[in-house]
Amino acid sequence: MSMRTICSVYSLLCVLFCFSTGCGGCGGRVPKTGGTQKPGQGCQSDADCENGLRCEGMACVYERCNSAPDPLVFCAEKLDVTIERAICDSGTGDCSVARSSVGGVCEGDDLCVFGSICEGGACVETCVSSASCRIEGEACQARAQGSSQKYCQPSPGCGAFEDPTAYCSDVLGVHPSEVSCDEESGECEVYQRDPGSSCRFDEQCFGSVCEDMVCTTLCEEDTDCPENRICETRLGDGDEKICQIESCIFAPDPDYFCFQRLGDETAYCDFDGLCQRDISLTGQVIMVLDGSFGAPCSENVGGRSPGLDLTYAMVTDGFGDEVLGTGRVVAFEPGAGPQGNDFEEGDPFGASAPAIMDIDPDTGCVFSDGEDGFPEILSIGCGGAIALEFFSPQGAPIILDEEKLMLIGEYGPVCDERFSFDDVSEVYLCRDPTEVRERQDMSSCDVLLDAEQFDGIIIAYLYAVGGDNSFGF
Repeated sequence: MSMRTICSVYSLLCVLFCFSTGCGGCGGRVPKTGGTQKPGQGCQSDADCENGLRCEGMACVYERCNSAPDPLVFCAEKLDVTIERAICDSGTGDCSVARSSVGGVCEGDDLCVFGSICEGGACVETCVSSASCRIEGEACQARAQGSSQKYCQPSPGCGAFEDPTAYCSDVLGVHPSEVSCDEESGECEVYQRDPGSSCRFDEQCFGSVCEDMVCTTLCEEDTDCPENRICETRLGDGDEKICQIESCIFAPDPDYFCFQRLGDETAYCDFDGLCQRDISLTGQVIMVLDGSFGAPCSENVGGRSPGLDLTYAMVTDGFGDEVLGTGRVVAFEPGAGPQGNDFEEGDPFGASAPAIMDIDPDTGCVFSDGEDGFPEILSIGCGGAIALEFFSPQGAPIILDEEKLMLIGEYGPVCDERFSFDDVSEVYLCRDPTEVRERQDMSSCDVLLDAEQFDGIIIAYLYAVGGDNSFGF
């Protein structure tokens, strides 16, 4: 049974269901019963018309747009606008006008969005001050003599105004006492200030530039600058150089300094005085890349193994207290050098990861048969890489996020100096796990992660870093 049928048969239900929806015929009222006149037929009152109609001008007409055969035509006629401007709300049956945004076509102010007016057949943004005009040479002026509505339009020059000083104050956004009008050129001029004075723009500064709202002296080399400052090109399109803070650590507000430099709300100043982006990530697959190079990677070194030699891979809680799952190799790229790459796809680093208590807290090393025994060791080889995905003991994949740590055992010299060399590693997040798993394609593993080295262990965090992040082991 349709809503229209409910409305026409059960008046009480119509009140309940249709009062707020219109119900395609109730129109927010108790339905009429007995009206027989159709659209266009004569009437004396609403009661003479069928449901969904009302009596207007001695004829029955549709009451709401959602009951009319052509809702847009109905609204266009009702609002006296073109059909392109008509809007019908199919839920309420109300008509409204589609207004143009700034730059759009218009026939009058009422057809422009709030904050704009219709000028020359197009909607233009209104203004309060010339400081808001974005195009050079324009000023905020009244649309007509005596009109309170203003918009940005080409300026005739300050000399054409009744009060040139007030006009220049408005255009430059400074106090009238600091500006003057060159009536010959029509240009506004601002009185210049000495270095160290407050400012809003470069033209206010004499022999200097406005930087951080202070007139700042230019420099040519670092020796021109005081301690903890260096001579660098200022931000922007110009090539002027000013003395700038050498490191964020010397800034009054180090993190805010980095925010200004990087334009990123997550920016912070690290302990080395470098600005970093503190970007937390999520993912499923990481890549461990070997960055070892030099003579050990090209010589036959017998039993010793250049390149990363991994003994375990696990993911823990954020404190490193609870093992949540172990790593499984989903892709690998053999490294160069005499040892090649020992990994196989799906290798879970043996049957299980070592317990936290079996990992030496001082070195990160793990031993299987006491300190003289070797654990299971799998070598990447110089320049090789493996992609790891982590799984719970029940076999469910683990989503990596900032609340987890990835611990990767590296059997380095601290574990046994007879066996390994000082190796170099980098850890990356893979943006396309499917490509890695199905096609062994690790090209999407390009988000360098924050990682730390504690002797025989690599600890990686789900935070991206900008710049070189190689660690020697």
